[in-house]
Parts: sequence; structure tokens; C-alpha cells
Amino acid sequence: MIDTSLIVTLYQGNQYLPYLLQIAEANFINMKKQMGLDCEIIFVNDEPGKKLPVQGSVRTWGEIVVCNAEKNQGIHGARQRGVKLARGRYLIILDQDDKIAEDYIVSQRSKIGNCAAVVCNGYFTESGKSVKWHIYNSLEEQKNAEDLEKYLSEKNQIISPGQVLLKKSAIPDVWMVNTMKSNGADDFLLWLLMLFEGKTFAVNTEHLYVHVGHEKNVSRQAELMHKSIKEAVGIIKEYTQLSDMQKVQLEGVELWRKREEEAGKERTVREKYIFKLLERWTYLESNGISLAGFFRSQGIERLVIYGFSYIGESIFHRFENVGINVICGIDRRADRMVIKELPVVKLDDEIAQEYLQQTDAVVVTSISGFQEIKEALEMYTKDIKVYSFEEIIQELFRDLENEKESP
Repeated sequence: MIDTSLIVTLYQGNQYLPYLLQIAEANFINMKKQMGLDCEIIFVNDEPGKKLPVQGSVRTWGEIVVCNAEKNQGIHGARQRGVKLARGRYLIILDQDDKIAEDYIVSQRSKIGNCAAVVCNGYFTESGKSVKWHIYNSLEEQKNAEDLEKYLSEKNQIISPGQVLLKKSAIPDVWMVNTMKSNGADDFLLWLLMLFEGKTFAVNTEHLYVHVGHEKNVSRQAELMHKSIKEAVGIIKEYTQLSDMQKVQLEGVELWRKREEEAGKERTVREKYIFKLLERWTYLESNGISLAGFFRSQGIERLVIYGFSYIGESIFHRFENVGINVICGIDRRADRMVIKELPVVKLDDEIAQEYLQQTDAVVVTSISGFQEIKEALEMYTKDIKVYSFEEIIQELFRDLENEKESP
């Protein structure tokens, strides 16, 4: 008898199959050894006309089930198909690029108890980047995943279905028969339906899951995501029996969706500017002008990077083996970050002052608030040089363009 079904939906995802099979094998062997229970992995291939290069079969460690779709079903439809095929009492729904620990299933099964689902902690990261971020920074924050009010007034409290092991019997019929047309929020719909029905969620504080962000992730495309959330709310209103109080609560989703939509527009403007800045940085490098060269010309050998997001990490990796020693990163979200290669701290951490005493300069990667950041840094040390990444790139770019224009 199958205890747990691991469902993976794929679209042009053949490159992920070796890892998925390896991690399934490790998990299934651990389940058999530690709990005496059997598992299966179900691949739902949502790319019509392209069969997966793996066959359904029974291995020594578990069963493989393959479903090749005749037509594209969308994310929700593919997940529904996987659930219908699943024979396990418990389900895990993964995206093709998700990563899980080798003891993921054992740990989740041991923590679910009598609840309908259990939500683990983990990390999210960007494709090709070494920085990882804690999904939840505290137990209190993680417990929001079982609080309906938080979903209604703030946002989806679960970053991805891959964090969750749930009972198949706990999945509401409304979720199974109403396939969403717009991708992105079918998991949000699932959690809301379960919580409205009074289902309970357990939390597992272990870091068992890694969500990988890509430019193509629907959850990263604000306009599409807001459309999907609106569709999810519409399904709940049309197909569920809500109390007057619940109807009022559901309106809260529309309020935070609109707030997020406006914030998304601001982020889009900012991201377009950052992209333009990065283009200029690449253009400078193609003309033999490097950021490291700029700092060497200023007599700087030791550097602290303030703001360790995409730009900060890119600077760090470019400075490896070029004579600039990056001592640390400083970021207000340092307690959420995990990076092996470099210490990243908050400015008000005691250790941050020690690092600042060791450096020749700080480069600030933020494209707004530079003067305030500079003043905050000078409160700890007035002798330090503080540079704006944005201003350096723009100045170097202007100098290069002027040089090319001069006879």
C-alpha cells in the first residue's frame, strides 16, 4: 500500500529528471527503513507531443508513474491530474525545479499528526545565485501559515506547495473540479479552501525545502499573479458556502491584492532602472573598464558591500581573485540570509563595527537612499570612504562615452 505520493508537474523540464529521481530514491529508502512505508513518484508532463525520457516502472526503492498530457492543462490542471493518479494517503506537490532534503518525507510524516497538512521551513534562492533566504525567520512567523486571517489580510503565507505534505482526503472538491485558467494562485486557493473548511495545519521548523526563483516564475510576474488571485477569490465566492463574516474577510484579499499591484508597478519601474544600470556595467566591462579597476585606482584593497542582493552578490563574485578583498556584506535582512562564502551582517550588529574598522571603503548598492545610508555608516566610522555603485557606473559610463566622442 502506498503511503505517500510525490507529485511533480513538468513543462520542458527534462533536465530536472535526474535530480528528481535521485532525491525520490533517497526519500523513499528512508521512509522504508525508518517507517516501513512505501512511496511513489508521479510525473505529470504538461508539454503535449513530448514524452518524458523516463518510463513508468517499479524500482526496488519505489514506484514511478508517468503521465504525458495530450493537451496543455496549465499548472492547476496538471496538479489536479497528479492528485487523481495518486494512490497515497499523503501527497507532496513539487515544481520541477524544487529541491528537498533526503529526509523530507520522513520528517514531514512524523510532524503532521492529526492535522490536514504540515508546512516545513526552508529557503528560497535565485537561479544561479549562492545566497539563500530563510522562508520563515522565526517560529512565530511560520505559524502564520496556519492562520486564515494572515492569508486574508496580508498575503499567501506559504511560498510554494513544495513546503507542504497534506492528506489527500483533505483536498476540497471545489479545488479538484474548478480548474483555474490563470496560472499562479491555485495553491493559494487550496490553502484558503482548506482553512475556510476548518482544516488545521501543523508546522515543521526543519529546513527541508528550497524554492528556486526564475524570471519565468509566474509568482514573479505581478500582473499575471494578481489576475490569478482575483480568479481564486471568484471561485471561492461562487462555489463555497461562506458566512457573512467570511465574506467580509475575503474582501481583505482584494485590498492587499491592490496594494501589492501598486507596489508591483513601483518595483517594475525600479527593476527597469536596475536592468539599465547592469547593462551599462556589462558594456563597461566589454570595453575593458572594471569596477575592481576603479577601486584599485582609488587605492582601495579591502571593501565592504552594503546591500547584498543581486548587485551586491554580483560585485562579490566579480572581485574574487582580482586583488580586492571583500571583508563582509551588510544588509538589513542579514538574519534571513544564508551564504557560505562571506559573512553578511546587519549594520547594528557588534561584529559589523569590527568589519568596518578593517576596510578601506564601503560600496552601497542601493539605488535609493544613498545619503541616508552614508550618514548611518559615518556614525560608526568617519574615516571610511563610502561609494555609490550607481554613481560609479554612471560616471564611468559618461567618461567612456565622452572619450569615444572626442576626436
